[in-house]
Amino acid sequence: MDAGCQVSWESCYDPEREQSAIQHAYNAFIDDGPDVFASEYQNQPLRQEAQTNAITSEDVRSNVVEVARWVVPGQLDTLTAFIDVQEKALYWAVVAWGHQFRGHLVAYGTWPEQNRSYFTLRDIRRTMQTVTKLSSLEAATNQALAEVAAMLLDREFARETDDAVLRISQVMVDANWAQTQGVVRDFARRSTYGPRVLPSHGRFVGASGSTLSDKRPDRGERVGSNWRTSTIQKQRHVLYDTNAWKTLIAARLKLPAADPQAFTIHAGDHAMLLEHLAAEYPVRTEARGRVVDEWRTLPGRDNHWLDCVVGAAVAASYAGVTAVGVDTPRNHRRKVTIPTAPVRKIELRRMGA
Repeated sequence: MDAGCQVSWESCYDPEREQSAIQHAYNAFIDDGPDVFASEYQNQPLRQEAQTNAITSEDVRSNVVEVARWVVPGQLDTLTAFIDVQEKALYWAVVAWGHQFRGHLVAYGTWPEQNRSYFTLRDIRRTMQTVTKLSSLEAATNQALAEVAAMLLDREFARETDDAVLRISQVMVDANWAQTQGVVRDFARRSTYGPRVLPSHGRFVGASGSTLSDKRPDRGERVGSNWRTSTIQKQRHVLYDTNAWKTLIAARLKLPAADPQAFTIHAGDHAMLLEHLAAEYPVRTEARGRVVDEWRTLPGRDNHWLDCVVGAAVAASYAGVTAVGVDTPRNHRRKVTIPTAPVRKIELRRMGA
């Protein structure tokens, strides 16, 4: 069965369930089908109409630069992070940003760490509950969030070109899952890091839907580029358009690494990251006078680090990083007309004695 097969990543398999990367490839072929396998694993689409806007393996490989993990490239001065909450583990990513929304993936990982070079969410062994020894999912998630927040927000990041020391300015946490939504909100509300930690909700805004800026913001709310803030029970959170932000990240990953607006990745072996970033594809849709790339997940693929990178980009926009295409729109302001009092003409007459 293996005769004639060649693989580029010999370690890309689960040693507890598979014998080789070739067996992993066969499993992917069976699970995802020949079309997905040809385009995503072979980089040779069977269909000519394959979307050219999707993130590909080559996009990711070509944008890996020789900057060590946890180190910020020169001229990037804003750090943001995102935590994706899953039942078994937390996925997280830290991204550095600079002029014109130039981005660089500084570090990414899971909590708990899996001590394996390749795994999927469904076969995670070291879960939050087993490591924290807490039987309650909610309690385990809360402790895991505390561990990751401390690891990221207490850390000082070095910059490769000078002696600058940077810290993360904004962390957003996925609060979409109903079972842990209250945990995330309570954690952010009580966090010792204050507003540096915010719950967030990704929204699928299709071509036929209303944009997040269509609704006039309430008092004290902010509206940015494809995101807005809202408040529930005195807890602020951020809503953002996942389609718009995935389209932006995909476009930046397709730029050459030397481009001043490119999105680059720290040095290392990123076989698993590659699968996450290339786990979705866009379908261009037109409705109500709008054209939108609506992103769909490939069957059986994990996309959690893609969600983390996208969330970190939203956090950067929230923190004030701007560029052409991601400029913060002006907040809606209510026009107030001050009525002018009518001019009264007063005639003075000399009174006779």
